[in-house]
Amino acid sequence: MSDFLTELFAGAAELFVDFLVDHKLMNNRKGLLAEMVLLVLVSYIGIRYLLFDLHGMKQWPLVLGILALIVLAAAYLARAGWVLLGAGAGYPCGFLIGWLLCSESVDPGGGRTSNLWIIWTASLLAIIALSGAWTLVRRLFR
Repeated sequence: MSDFLTELFAGAAELFVDFLVDHKLMNNRKGLLAEMVLLVLVSYIGIRYLLFDLHGMKQWPLVLGILALIVLAAAYLARAGWVLLGAGAGYPCGFLIGWLLCSESVDPGGGRTSNLWIIWTASLLAIIALSGAWTLVRRLFR
């Protein structure tokens, strides 16, 4: 399972770097939107179903996936290519950050608790916010 996770996130990171290097794709908003939607959907399926044993969450991956898709739609309408990139790549990257930094414990009732969902959410929102700030800076100083 760990090898699969490594390959999944290595592919997502490679896709992210390819987008950063190839500025022609940043000008093709429809292509970028399609790629980011596909990245979010594939990441959702991988995280929700294939990596379920790592996190045990049934609903939260869907909630964050829908949030990422809503941000993708808004960024497309606002012509914010970097936010498209941040929302699309932020979903799997946020999970990876959460998985690496999470801590698990047992609550007083004996149930398993984990802060992965908090770190994942904060990471996704931070990546979206940073990409939004980068978009604003680029528009202001053009």
